[in-house]
Order: sequence, then structure tokens, then C-alpha cells
Amino acid sequence: MAKNALNSKANIYFVNPHLNTLFDKRVYKSIDELPPIDTSVIAIPTKFVLDTVEKMACKGCKNFIIISAGFKEIGNIEAEKKLKELAIKYDLNIVGPNCLGIYNADKELNLTFAKSSIYKGDIGLISQSGAVLTAIMDKAAQNKIGFSHIISMGNMADFNFANAINELNNQENCKTISIYAEGIQYGKEFLKAIRNSKKEILIFKAGKSKAAKKAAFSHTGNLAGDFEMFKILSENAGAVFKNSIESLIYSPEYKAKEVIIVTNAGGPGTILTDLVSQYAKIKELDKKTIEKLNKVLPPTWSHNNPIDVIGDATDERYKAALETVKNLGDIIFVIITPQYMTDALSIVKILNNDKYIPILLGKESFLDAINYLENQNRLYFTSLEEAAKIL
Repeated sequence: MAKNALNSKANIYFVNPHLNTLFDKRVYKSIDELPPIDTSVIAIPTKFVLDTVEKMACKGCKNFIIISAGFKEIGNIEAEKKLKELAIKYDLNIVGPNCLGIYNADKELNLTFAKSSIYKGDIGLISQSGAVLTAIMDKAAQNKIGFSHIISMGNMADFNFANAINELNNQENCKTISIYAEGIQYGKEFLKAIRNSKKEILIFKAGKSKAAKKAAFSHTGNLAGDFEMFKILSENAGAVFKNSIESLIYSPEYKAKEVIIVTNAGGPGTILTDLVSQYAKIKELDKKTIEKLNKVLPPTWSHNNPIDVIGDATDERYKAALETVKNLGDIIFVIITPQYMTDALSIVKILNNDKYIPILLGKESFLDAINYLENQNRLYFTSLEEAAKIL
């Protein structure tokens, strides 16, 4: 956390009684030595948290991010209740406890202990689970997807989902709000925040089964509640429910009503059709388009969508097929499998439109192609299942 924080534009102060310096920066021995502070990140043993919050509050600090665990999630309800009382008494904002931290792109402020790189973007990501959050961040970093804000909610002793939604609505650089939720507190406030949101809200909700509800409670101490009821109420308020965690970061960019699939192998095209059909329509090719494709593809091509350009397809054949259908679908998945005639690098080089989504089903044969796509900051997939999750 200390290392991540130092990359920001903020003035960062370290406090620890056992250190003199950290990363060549002075470490203060106690809170009393500190200048005025507006935000405190607390990562200390649980038994010292309440006293530390009160000491910092008395010094005028108003914002707290409590990383320390050991509160409601393990049955220590009294300590968490006292945190809430401190928030009311001193008019504090407390994120956590038991959380991963926060990120603010405007300030280049990374107050998390996540390992992944974070790219600037326009998605405001809210997550109840720190571990799930790190997995999402890692996936986003791989695909160069950026965030305006990241908020790890933890146990939500004070700052809750409704507060987070309202706050992100006031942030100009946040365009979409994505939420990973397990249990909900203050349901009426939550629904009201969704209803009043000027920004699209995407939700993935865990805790559908009885066993998962129990797991969610032991994890953050929040009751998961009735999933179907929660889903209906949230959708009626205006939220969009997603079927996968990954779709929380892909959906804002890639919305599709109709999809085209171009492939050099029939089997993967059929599998992807099944996957895509859960979220979008497979575009039906009209007679005129089929006639155009007949002129540039072998007689044995599939004559429908998915468009199977046959296993010996070169980059020229892919290009001819794509030129014919480029204006028909909202998204065009381009499946490439390692055939003898396949030059994957040449093929991905012609995919110069953001609506083309490459899916490279292999590894050794595609190292050059993957390297090229990564250097170009292009989104690509190596799994059909993963690719379908962007919808």
C-alpha cells in the first residue's frame, strides 16, 4: 500500500513505531507527530483501530479507509458498531473495515494493496470482496481496461453501496458504475441511489444459493438476502444485471444486439454461437450478403453466420469476408485456429476496427500475434467462454 501510494500526487505520510524510513521516506513514530491530515489509511491490528480512528478524528481527519479485518465478519459486532458511532460523533467517512482500499484516477491515487497495474478509464468499480476485486483488476490490466475509481467496500460499517453510487454520480470522469455485491445493507437507500443515478449501473450479485449466502455472511458479515427479489427490485430501479464478474468491465464498451462470427473452423463457431445467443442475436445473413461472400470465399464456406471461411484461410480471405460484413453486426468475433496455412500475425494486423474481437484458440502458434495485439493495446481472447462475457 505504501509503495502504491507514493506514485500519487498527494502528500503521503507513513506512521509506524518500529521504522525510521520506508522507501527512503521518513516514517513518523506516532500520530501526534503528524501535520494536519484529511485521509487516513489504517492497516494495523484490530485492537488498535478504534483508538487510532478517534485520535485521527480529534486531529481533524475526516476520511478513513480501514484495511484491518477482525470485525463483523468474525462476529466482532461490537467493535464495528463503535466504528459507526465514531463516524456519527465526528462526522467521518469510513470505508471498510476489512477492505482492499480505494483508487482515484484523477489524483493518480492508489490506496490499495493490489498487485495489478491500474489504467485510467471511465468505469467506477465497487466491490464488496477484496479478492474478487483483485481478480477483476488483474483481468482489466491484461486487456488495458481502465477505471476512474475503484472502491473496496469490505464490511460497510459506515460507507455503503448507496453512498458509493451517489459519490460516483458526482464524479465527472466516471461514466459507468459496476458493482460486485454479496449482501446489501440499507436496501431502500440502495434502490433510491440506483433510481437517481444518471449513469448506467451494472451489477453482478453473488450469494444465490443457501450455501453461498452463508459463505457471504462469514466473509463480510452481510446477509445476502433473497436473490430473485433483489434482482427484480434493482432492475425495476434501473440497474442492469450481468451473468459474469468479467462482464462488469467489458459491458460498458461492448454492447451488441446483433453479432457476426467469422471463423476458420466450424466447431468453435458453433460453440461461440451457443455462448453468444445467451446475450445477443446472431445476425442472419441476407441473400445479397451471401451472394457477395460467394464471390470471395470457397464454395464450401458455411453460407450462414457463423461465417466459416474454411481451414486454409489466409489473411486475404479473412479480409475479404470482413470487408463484406463489417457494417452488419455490432460486434464481429474473429476466431483463428492454428491450421497449417494460418498466419495469425498477418490476420490480426488486418483487424484494425474496434468492433473486431480476435479470439486466438491456441498458444504456441500465436505468440507473435498475441505480442502484436498487446503492443497495440488491443483486446483479444484465447477462450470462447471468456470472449462471450464481454456482451
